[in-house]
Amino acid sequence: MTSSGPLVRPAEVNPVLGRLVQVRCPGRSRGTGFLIADDLVLTAAHVVADAAEPGVGVEVRLFDPAKPLEMPWVSAQVVPAGTNAEELDVALLRVAPGGLSAPGVPIPAWGRIEGTGPVPVFAVCFPKAMKDDAGLDSHVVRGVVEPLQGATRFVIGEATLMIAGSIVPDRGSFDDSPWSGGSGAAVFAANTGQLVGVLTEDFKIATDASVLRFTLVAKVDGLAERAGVPQVAPVGPRRRIQWPVLVGDPPPEADSFQRRPELTELYQAFFDAKGVVVTEPAQAPVPARILSGLGGVGKTQLAAKYAWSEWDAKHLHLLVWVNASSRANIVSAYAAAAEVLGLVSEKTRDIEGAAQRFRSWLATDADREWLIVLDDVKHPGDLAHLKPRLTLRGQGRCIITTRERDPSYVAKGWEQLEINIYTARQAASYIHARLKDYPAALDDVDGLAEDLGFLPLALAQATGLIAHIAAAGGRIEGPGTCKAYRDLLRDRKQTLKKIMPYEHIDEYGVTLAATWSISIEHANEQPPPGVAARVMKLLSLLDPNGIPVTILDTEAIRAYLEVGSRQEIEAGVRALRSLSLIDCGEGSDTIRVHVLVQRAVRETAQTEPDQAARLLADSLDSLLQKQQDDRDLMQVLRSNAQKLSEQSMEALLSPQRLHHVLIQLGDSYGQAGLVHEAERYFAALREQASQTLGPDARETLKIRERGAYWLGFIGNVEAAHQEFEVLAADWARIFRPEDPDTFLARHNVARFRGRNGDPSGAVAELELLVADQTRALDPLDPQALESRGILGYWRTMAGDHDRAVAEIEELRANVVDGLGPDHPLTLTIRNDLAIARFESGDRAGAIADLESVVEDRARMLGPENVAVLSSKARLAYWKALSSDHDGSAAEVAATVDEHLRLLGDEHPNTLRAQSFLIEARAEEGDTETAVRDMSELVTRLEDILGPTHILTTHCREWWDTRTTGVANDT
Repeated sequence: MTSSGPLVRPAEVNPVLGRLVQVRCPGRSRGTGFLIADDLVLTAAHVVADAAEPGVGVEVRLFDPAKPLEMPWVSAQVVPAGTNAEELDVALLRVAPGGLSAPGVPIPAWGRIEGTGPVPVFAVCFPKAMKDDAGLDSHVVRGVVEPLQGATRFVIGEATLMIAGSIVPDRGSFDDSPWSGGSGAAVFAANTGQLVGVLTEDFKIATDASVLRFTLVAKVDGLAERAGVPQVAPVGPRRRIQWPVLVGDPPPEADSFQRRPELTELYQAFFDAKGVVVTEPAQAPVPARILSGLGGVGKTQLAAKYAWSEWDAKHLHLLVWVNASSRANIVSAYAAAAEVLGLVSEKTRDIEGAAQRFRSWLATDADREWLIVLDDVKHPGDLAHLKPRLTLRGQGRCIITTRERDPSYVAKGWEQLEINIYTARQAASYIHARLKDYPAALDDVDGLAEDLGFLPLALAQATGLIAHIAAAGGRIEGPGTCKAYRDLLRDRKQTLKKIMPYEHIDEYGVTLAATWSISIEHANEQPPPGVAARVMKLLSLLDPNGIPVTILDTEAIRAYLEVGSRQEIEAGVRALRSLSLIDCGEGSDTIRVHVLVQRAVRETAQTEPDQAARLLADSLDSLLQKQQDDRDLMQVLRSNAQKLSEQSMEALLSPQRLHHVLIQLGDSYGQAGLVHEAERYFAALREQASQTLGPDARETLKIRERGAYWLGFIGNVEAAHQEFEVLAADWARIFRPEDPDTFLARHNVARFRGRNGDPSGAVAELELLVADQTRALDPLDPQALESRGILGYWRTMAGDHDRAVAEIEELRANVVDGLGPDHPLTLTIRNDLAIARFESGDRAGAIADLESVVEDRARMLGPENVAVLSSKARLAYWKALSSDHDGSAAEVAATVDEHLRLLGDEHPNTLRAQSFLIEARAEEGDTETAVRDMSELVTRLEDILGPTHILTTHCREWWDTRTTGVANDT
């Protein structure tokens, strides 16, 4: 967060300057105000507090940057704003009619923020440190709604923002703060322009930083109504939340749970941190614990016990349980929480942004009690920039479970709690609790506990089977007592040591393999016979933290399991659950399997798992393609596909074949908004494919094609173009020039050449491609039609407008006949035809065409589809440029807001919409501000898309032209 001086004003500041007001009680106090109606000024109550004394009045004057000292001071009266206005340090001043004559700038919408940070905000004020006269210039303050640890908590009606690098006085020293004079400045949400608050206080938290507190004006009773400013939707939550909220799927509490000292320590640690008020961040107890230890010692169950007990006791407003086995899972879970809380749109594609919005909310909404459980973290690096920001008053708590003991987990005050195996006493107590209904089975409790290594997971499996046999009353053969189980376990371990690669497995692994093999024999005897073991083999290849039964419900998998229905699959799952081989809540569709049990299944398998892996891959591939609208399910499916690829890569990537699920998984990351994850995934997969299949295999080239696509999508357009050029040459060399994949690579060469700033080169490439496709393919082949369509688009971008219109019109007729009027390609070609018409000078016809495209795209694709947003932004921009339509920059600004909300601030479409807005504002006459704004945007474009991207070069050329024009006018 930075503060910027008077010469660097963002685009949104311009209308603010038109209503910026200086406020003073002559000889007493001074501050800043804002004209919110013809005769009403908004400011801070303490600025005008002296006006209550006899003989002291209030004066205001509009600020004009061109002649700041020539504007007249006008008398004003303090108006009671509401019952709690003084408490919140907000005041209204009434000016005589006609006393202030504001320029013709829009009155900002009146908004509110409800503890949702980080919301970017700005204010324009007159701090004392700027000039001795405090009237020669204004100062732009920028920050976010995000309370600082150690400074103040976020309460209803107040928020704080930090200005890094506070104002340094120009000369002299000040008895009061150098920010004095800034009080009363109106605070605006930067992305929406909504007026949301008033600067009211500043204070130091360190030698190098200042904190400004501002009051949220929408919380002042009756103030908005008195001002006559329209109320609008809040900046932040978009719906009323029904507390408490549960996000994720915590495992059910374990049977016969043993209360352990570690659980008591959790309760005590969090209790001690609650309600503590500190003055220095270093003194704050950090309410977070990392539960580490061997697999199977009960870390997840301890966390689940604490979470459910706090939830059931109604101590939590929010509980989030995260399968944290990968960074992508954590990001997706945080984004899902942001959606549930209304911090972002339900269909946002900016997953990383949504995750960070939720993370910041954790630190800002101090009125809510929350608990985050990050279960089964594999690598400390997965938590980079994702650790919850914990509050100082104990409202927020976090638990991490992990088998790692990496010291980086406990950096910055996070405390590690080692979870060990049961003590002998705890193990014996657990066995007694599990077998309390079968006293005859308790014949050798201590011996059994020792044989099982006091490992909670092994004890659960063994006692589950003993109870099952004992309950049968002799109808089932098996170990119905502790002693009988010990005898069978001893023999089974000896057998397994002969067949398992024991040098790679510890004693716990052998013990669990033995307990599993004993239990699975009995599970297999339950109806339908033999199903349990085959189900277990499938489950051993998937994500242990959550496996939907849906994955197993395909015709091919039912044939593999030798069952005829989903009901029989669920019966096999119940058999496994009854013997504690898996966890599955009553009525739940999600199965959990301990990772050590999975390993035992794989290590003792007598047959190769390749068939099972391929069947699961088929099922996951189909589900990933069909379930894209269900974000929660997609996250679970991706996690399972990732785990399957880790366990069974040889079966999915072999010299004989590349299973499509590997491609689908990578694309799924990108489609979910995890574009960097998609690019990294394909880079790693390319290395594996090159080694396994060879660099010239068709499958390897397909992986390179997807990797190049996502490389371009994250902004590295030049590198993507170069990779597609090499790829096209390789396709033609290894296969043939007429191969469909060769044509696809050439298509992408042209597309990325154009994006890289060479539209004429893109046209030349596409003309050759279309000619070759015309000879080799059917005229209505979708690939050939798409190439013709993109040729028309780039011909337009290259300036050959009339020819582009003629060619796209002919193509539209062909596509409508061949694919139908509502086909996505038809809609794309209609969109491109409208662009060509606009560029050729037919603005009215283009606007009419694009209005129809927006309507049809929204109907077919949904109102928040990327293509719909793009067409809407262009339509609003065209209307703002056209004197024949009642359009304005405000309409373009609304589409920018949609892009920011749904796509984030670095998406290429968002950046293009922002360029539309700047150009629209210039068309309305504010060229000087637009030039400054475009300069800032060009800098961002160069950083995000690269200096040669077509949008970067267009905006740079626009800026160059307008800069020259402004200089000449001057």
